[in-house]
Amino acid sequence: MLDQSSWNTSPETNNPVLQDWSEFLVQQAFALGAHGAAVINPDQVPIQDNLADLCAELKCDGYGQSMSCPPQVAGPVWFRARLAQASLVLAFKFDVPTEILHSSQRWDLFGLLHQTAAGLEEISRQAGFRNSFGLAGGSCKNIFCSSHYQCQVLSAGGPCRNPNSARPSMSGYGVNVKDLASVLNWPMESTVSDPTSGQMPTALLAGIVVVL
Repeated sequence: MLDQSSWNTSPETNNPVLQDWSEFLVQQAFALGAHGAAVINPDQVPIQDNLADLCAELKCDGYGQSMSCPPQVAGPVWFRARLAQASLVLAFKFDVPTEILHSSQRWDLFGLLHQTAAGLEEISRQAGFRNSFGLAGGSCKNIFCSSHYQCQVLSAGGPCRNPNSARPSMSGYGVNVKDLASVLNWPMESTVSDPTSGQMPTALLAGIVVVL
């Protein structure tokens, strides 16, 4: 059953077409398997300017490994400019088992996150929002190209091996997932009923699609 408490389809707009589109986009997020989806105004997206720098300082294993992670991405300044032009932003989430998120299977979960962002991006573009783009979490190098020594785009200037799935990292543009979840009133951690173990701890994975 869809958790309609996670729905938000009412950005501040008097445009009925945009309102209908917001509702449709949320429905599409759920159709792709998201556990929660919400449409927010572009100026509600929290941006932390130094977040990409923290990726380097904390020695994130995705830093510098692909075109989708810092320092290759355009960063917060570029992102703010795109948000200023955007009609709306769709945020979506998955509540995933914490045990799996801390295991080697976590890349499958992040792969689902990227593919969902890519799918919603394509839906937006086909609807006429040609410059829409999706952002996700996690390094696409680890998710999709772990069997390859290097990112083909970085190493040889070639095409991305997974252009229909891999999406840029939100952190590279300054989007802090915890702050985004706070805006949306989404808990970062929760528990769900599990027929085997009773209660299963979960953690939030989130992505966004900027519609413009």
